[in-house]
Amino acid sequence: ALPGAAEQEGQCDPGDQAAAVLQRTGRGLEDRDEVQGPERAVQQEHRDQEAEVKLDSLQQQYPDHGLDDDVLYLKAGLAEKDRDFQTAANLYEEIVTQHADEIRADNALFKLASLYEYELVDLEKAKSLYEKLFIEFSNSTFAVDARKRYRILRGDQVQ
Repeated sequence: ALPGAAEQEGQCDPGDQAAAVLQRTGRGLEDRDEVQGPERAVQQEHRDQEAEVKLDSLQQQYPDHGLDDDVLYLKAGLAEKDRDFQTAANLYEEIVTQHADEIRADNALFKLASLYEYELVDLEKAKSLYEKLFIEFSNSTFAVDARKRYRILRGDQVQ
């Protein structure tokens, strides 16, 4: 494809469009605590807003597409970055309930449990979500950490 072609509406598949959104943000969603100058912060906020618009557009253009869980996951990450934790939790919950067989389900469940533990401060909900993760997704890379967090929240002495 020609450079910039992915940015033209309808010119590529939704996977390419989602990748273009990620590339334009200039960094991963995990970099939310990065210290930056005011100008760079404004630029990043603008890119994040553009990414949200593009992700909404992808969902409208391609409803029920196989990448829907990825789009929801990216939107949840952006909501977390904006400290809109309830919106992020709702989006992660949507992934867990409507896309339980997709690749992002265990990631979303771990993120959801972490949000309830650290940001929304509902420790019982967090504990039940961690338990669900290590039982229903026992092969997940998050299973060991989920079991540890569950045991800590249950009050066990954990090393």
